[in-house]
Amino acid sequence: MTMRPITAEDLLAFRLPGDPQISPDGTRIAYVETWIAKESNEYKSRIMMVAPGIKPVAFTSGDKDSNPRWSPDGRYLAFSRAGQLWLLPADGGEAHQLTKHKGCSGSAVWSPDSKRIAMTVRLGPGGVEPEKGDEEKDLFAKFTSGVKVIDNLAYKADGLGFPGDKANQVVLVEVESGEVRQLTGGPFAHSAPAWSPDGTQIALSAQRMADAEDKDFLYIWVVPANPETWPLPDEAYRKLTPDSLMASTPAWSPDGKRIAFAARSTGHGMPPDWRLCLTSPEGGEVRELTAGHDRPLFTLISTDMGPASTPLLAWAPDGRALLCTMSDGGSTYVAQVDAATAQVTYLTPPEQVVFSASLSVDGRRMALAVGEPHNPADVHLLADGDQRRLTESNAALLSELALANVQRFRFRAAPDAPEVDGWLVEPVNREPGKGYPAVLEIHGGPAMMYGCTFSFEFQFLATLGYAVLYTNPRGSVGYGRAFSNALAGFDWGNVDYADIMAGVDAALARFTWIDGGRLGVTGGSYGGYMTNWIVGHTDRFKAAITARSISNWNTMWGTGDISFNLLDELGHPWEDDAHWRRISPLTYVANIRTPLLIKHQEQDHRCPVEQAEQLYVALRKLRRPVKFVRYPDESHGMSRGGKPWHRVHRLKLFADWFGQYLQ
Repeated sequence: MTMRPITAEDLLAFRLPGDPQISPDGTRIAYVETWIAKESNEYKSRIMMVAPGIKPVAFTSGDKDSNPRWSPDGRYLAFSRAGQLWLLPADGGEAHQLTKHKGCSGSAVWSPDSKRIAMTVRLGPGGVEPEKGDEEKDLFAKFTSGVKVIDNLAYKADGLGFPGDKANQVVLVEVESGEVRQLTGGPFAHSAPAWSPDGTQIALSAQRMADAEDKDFLYIWVVPANPETWPLPDEAYRKLTPDSLMASTPAWSPDGKRIAFAARSTGHGMPPDWRLCLTSPEGGEVRELTAGHDRPLFTLISTDMGPASTPLLAWAPDGRALLCTMSDGGSTYVAQVDAATAQVTYLTPPEQVVFSASLSVDGRRMALAVGEPHNPADVHLLADGDQRRLTESNAALLSELALANVQRFRFRAAPDAPEVDGWLVEPVNREPGKGYPAVLEIHGGPAMMYGCTFSFEFQFLATLGYAVLYTNPRGSVGYGRAFSNALAGFDWGNVDYADIMAGVDAALARFTWIDGGRLGVTGGSYGGYMTNWIVGHTDRFKAAITARSISNWNTMWGTGDISFNLLDELGHPWEDDAHWRRISPLTYVANIRTPLLIKHQEQDHRCPVEQAEQLYVALRKLRRPVKFVRYPDESHGMSRGGKPWHRVHRLKLFADWFGQYLQ
């Protein structure tokens, strides 16, 4: 069979399976299948069911269904549909809507007796409100509804806009009656509720401190699950973790005597270097269980085609070990951590990415969503040490496409510098003896990592005749604390720049068919910052594309949704800002002569569009080759979750710009 080149429109044909949830008895797996409806320019999703030896079948009939969660007794599957919680008999039948209240969405966390469900929802001071139909508004309300009255520091959030006085709260839903009651309250964000084994208490993660709005703190709390007062009064919260830790994702041991959780050091700008910790439900000493295994928890991978990652942190049924996902050197694994000895054992192989996982009641089987370099994702079953693929979600499409080979290599910026991982995607159908242009891709974060998963953008560029180089410079996660903390104090543009440029040199030395006179560079977020930095410090690249980038730290403070906290360790703009000016690419704008395409989203609250505007106007004033493209109604993550046709337009934009200067 002759395979064809990949096109930008092929992005719209992929289906992504994710969030696999194994049934309590381990015989079936419910998962979410997401696809793109081209005509309506939207994402749709449904719940699928698969089992060994049985092909996947649709289990729900809607096209906005997600978050499947089995009841512990195996009788029901709870799921979200269009912002409400629904129940479906596990053996088939009609689904029925359980909640009819504003804001009820998200994943269900079942009580041990299968009679109640905890959920995290976004609520205002009025608490849980029944849904109402369209009501006639008076003229004042009609024409002033968009006015924003702000009296809190974290008043906007990327992807959410302006939530105002709403905050994430934990609610409890009675399965039999559908009654929804608000458990937590106050102007604090709450998340990750976890029931105690006897169902009498709930552990959760929350700020809940008077000065929380300008502090990088998150604590584990325990609250009663059957309180006398709803929402809970302040004195009902028992804090388990100290100020020195940012803590999340609690999980009770089977005997109820320990709580495991993920934690990292507090401090603005610290990477998400999550560690596995243990404490008592009464509080007290905290033990870092993975101190001897210098790799972070969870799936911290940068890709444009992976399903949403669901954090895994669960106890084995006998309480002797914990299961979690862990990022290590470009791969993510299911890791087993012995609760007594702290020994870490990887249960899945390298050169793949485990996005999500769930555990059967007996602990013998796990459902996984796994991505690989030439396959975005499929559902796998892990049983008795054997990993087996159960779905072939994109097999027909992938069999048509001519995909590029990917090679891994390692290099150092200096003899005393750490080794750095790099990957090179070869141009499709590369001809021996012919030179090819190359594009350097830089990931965001910077505390993320590239790795062993499928990238549509990289494959698309390879189809157009480019080699694609990507690396994990210092500041990336997955290589130990010292490596990821190398940019502490926002020392950006130093050792990271050295590593990135050393990767270019190493690739040119190793892959001699790359034409060193035709190099391009691109990246988004931190990768956009580094693209701006690179073209301000070298003319080595013949074209560049900077996306959702940072150009001026002085104006980033107070305009980005998290920048007022992120930058606090450097002081404030009205104080000494010499370091901010030194690490701002705009300081070096007069040096930029590389043709630069600036791409930004107009509703990006993480790196606001004013960052792009300043850079564009400066380059136009300097009469340098520059183009500015703005996407309306898009937030920071457009390249991986924005409107489908905007994503296609973006790919074609990249093809045109690099084609103009590199081909």
